[in-house]
Amino acid sequence: MNKLKFYFASCQRLPPSLRNNYLFKIIISACFGPAIALLTVFVFLLITPSFKIFYLFIAVSILTLLATLASVFFLKQLLCPIELTATTLHKALNGEKTAKLPIDFKDNIGQLMTDVQYSIEKLDSFNKTFKKTSLIDPLTGIFNRQIAEQRLLQDMARARREESQMLVALVNIDHFKELNDKFGYSLGDVCLTQIVATLADNIRDGDWLARWSGNKFLIVLWNFDYKATMMVLKRIQQQTIRTPMGELLKFSLSIGAYEYKGETDLDTKTDLEMLLIHLDEALYQVKQNNRGGILLAE
Repeated sequence: MNKLKFYFASCQRLPPSLRNNYLFKIIISACFGPAIALLTVFVFLLITPSFKIFYLFIAVSILTLLATLASVFFLKQLLCPIELTATTLHKALNGEKTAKLPIDFKDNIGQLMTDVQYSIEKLDSFNKTFKKTSLIDPLTGIFNRQIAEQRLLQDMARARREESQMLVALVNIDHFKELNDKFGYSLGDVCLTQIVATLADNIRDGDWLARWSGNKFLIVLWNFDYKATMMVLKRIQQQTIRTPMGELLKFSLSIGAYEYKGETDLDTKTDLEMLLIHLDEALYQVKQNNRGGILLAE
């Protein structure tokens, strides 16, 4: 701040309309010396009039004016990299598309452009990573609930538009808390990743799954065949997990499913709420009556 003390003090003395014009400040600074020199000669002429000196003063004034205009032109060109850097950085911070700054210049402003370009690229990389990680469950590598709800809304709109059907299933790992308590959370994480791999291996391209909560997963199947789908879900339930100690664990899955046909007058968001209610009710009935079972809600 001490280095900027003079800059702030000089800015405060400028009119408000010129206070934010950096080019004007540069021009004033560049022209200050020649203007003082001309003013000194002019005062001298007033004190000691002389035609010869007067003509010399006129010639010097014209040359000084031309030199000042040339200086203004070159200063404006020298300020172009700063203006370009500031504009590019501003666009990057606002998420707008930007052109790549040149990084081949070795002077101070070249180093500034290089550093700003590097910062923009790091910021862009961070934003992409953040967006990706905010949509993905870090343990299993599949969609999290936030993106799953958005994807469901899109698929429901598609089902309405194409008059097609999709099956939405909510899969619960039974007694998962007891498994964690008995073998520890590390083994619990191993079970989750292996179950996800099993689910992923048994769905087709175009279908998808997401981690709905701690031990619940959502599966969306398109253009499904009821009998084939039931066979797939039953096959998933028959899988075992090999622990790092070599032990085989048989896990139980309760599955509540609902066939969505898009035949409703409700708006899509309300329709989603009704769909989730059907899924929760189906899963609840399975867990109450027959853990490890499958129920397709009406």
